[in-house]
Amino acid sequence: MLRIVYLGTGWVMVLVITPMVGVLPGPGGIFIFAGGLALLLKNSNWVKRLYTRYSRRFPRHGRLIDRVLRRPSAPRGRARPAELKPSVRGFKARARSFVDFFSRHP
Repeated sequence: MLRIVYLGTGWVMVLVITPMVGVLPGPGGIFIFAGGLALLLKNSNWVKRLYTRYSRRFPRHGRLIDRVLRRPSAPRGRARPAELKPSVRGFKARARSFVDFFSRHP
């Protein structure tokens, strides 16, 4: 029962209150929209699927939304595997690996 109340509140915030507050000066509409979106993401599987598709298509926007909404996936999105992280080796080590690469591949 409470989930239905949260869903209804989320939709009202996104579809009704945000446009009314959006015409007023100031950033009020953004905060109301974010609150409604947070309620919808927590309680609607359909909205979660849409959000997942959007964040896969636009990963940069998805990371921003995760961070703003404090979603649990935000830290996972920022974590990168060790092989993708830039190395912090010195010049000599990089030059040695460059020479080694070309000595193995004629």
